[in-house]
Amino acid sequence: MKKIYIFILLTLLCSSICRAGKPPKLLLDGEEVELNNIPIIDGPYSTYSLRTLIAAKLLGLEYFWILYPSPLAADGRGYLEVYIYPFEVLTSEEEDLLGSLLPHHNITHNSFLNLIENKSDLIITQRKISDEEKEYAEEQGVTLLEKTIAVNALTFIVNIFNPVDNLSIDQIQGIYTGKITNWNEVGGEDAAITAYLQPSDIETGELFNSMVMDGQPTSSLPKLTISRIMLPEYYFISENQTGLTYTSFYHSDFLFSPVVPSYSKTVGVNDVTATRENILNGTYPYVTNVYAAVRSDIDKSSVAYKIYEFLTTDKGQSLVDESGYIPLPKAASISNVSKVNADITIRNRKISIISDEPAQRLEITDMQGRTLFHENVISNNISVPSDMRGLYMVSVWFANGEKLAKKVMMY
Repeated sequence: MKKIYIFILLTLLCSSICRAGKPPKLLLDGEEVELNNIPIIDGPYSTYSLRTLIAAKLLGLEYFWILYPSPLAADGRGYLEVYIYPFEVLTSEEEDLLGSLLPHHNITHNSFLNLIENKSDLIITQRKISDEEKEYAEEQGVTLLEKTIAVNALTFIVNIFNPVDNLSIDQIQGIYTGKITNWNEVGGEDAAITAYLQPSDIETGELFNSMVMDGQPTSSLPKLTISRIMLPEYYFISENQTGLTYTSFYHSDFLFSPVVPSYSKTVGVNDVTATRENILNGTYPYVTNVYAAVRSDIDKSSVAYKIYEFLTTDKGQSLVDESGYIPLPKAASISNVSKVNADITIRNRKISIISDEPAQRLEITDMQGRTLFHENVISNNISVPSDMRGLYMVSVWFANGEKLAKKVMMY
């Protein structure tokens, strides 16, 4: 697996570095930020890619969306993560400093403690401060400023071979309180339900307890462990055809999307599928948010506070979108910039354009907006250059003047 990882990484680095120059720095209030001014941007692992993107763009560093191979995938496909490659720009000491500015934890609680205790400057998490943490902050004479920067959801997953495609809220609560124990009680086969809980001190476990159970006690169900790095819910579901557990929409829709389709599927709740559209319009019941937080006594001229404010601007929301999270409703058009009825798919390193409207031009850019490939469209099936492996933006212009842009993962 390590060899596969190194191969993928080197392929990405060679293709991207040879094709593109150093990216420009992101300006805050018209000013450049240097490494020694980057604040400590803390948070759980789930927000690591977003926080890494912020640092890379502020410093104008090369970065790449890479695949960390998953033991679940025999072909080497794994989960996505941003990798910063300084490429002779930073010294080893500077690289170590940059790494220390982006700490991450398995437990969100630790990020809040660090902010309250002034050990970090800004945190990005998938939940708000808890009552317990707020009480601790008050004991320390501290209050926080929090705001929503993205939209997310809690989703339920089952094995790909499970025929159940939907569960009601009552059924989910019934399963986790132990009142429903067999899949045939919810429209499935005659098999005992093996439902697993997430640890209550990680984000998904906290969200499940507050949003789904609404104070109802869960039965004595086993809990997933986080001893294996990443993908614990998918390990469980891949090995249990009768399994049920929950995860972040961000994980299943983006971060773990390269391995998800082969092993699991997301079930609808109350006959509503967890899609970006249904999450944004509020019809999916378990919608949650992503938050940025700073101490209320922060210097308003500091870089940390400027980042805090930047994240809800148009440029900030574009960065949120690249990270895989759903931008706020007012900026949701960033994820869907076309009104044309069309789609872009890729298979066997060929891009297919599906549309009733004639396509005229195609362009592929890296996630920093630099054009790597373009051509006029003669056929709706276009071969991808062999050295392109990673996450890219594919844009297609149509005869009616419309444009479709879509993030595409190339293997």
